[in-house]
Amino acid sequence: DLMNEDQLLGWLIHQKKHREIPEVTDEMMEKLIETTDYLAVLF
Repeated sequence: DLMNEDQLLGWLIHQKKHREIPEVTDEMMEKLIETTDYLAVLF
């Protein structure tokens, strides 16, 4: 549920701590932008 801010923040923190968010190259990002309607990028 994206409207549950606490749950979303907890999920993001878990992903970062456990390195479950993959590294994305420039080439991969371009392909994702071309083929995906909605995309979130974390820096």
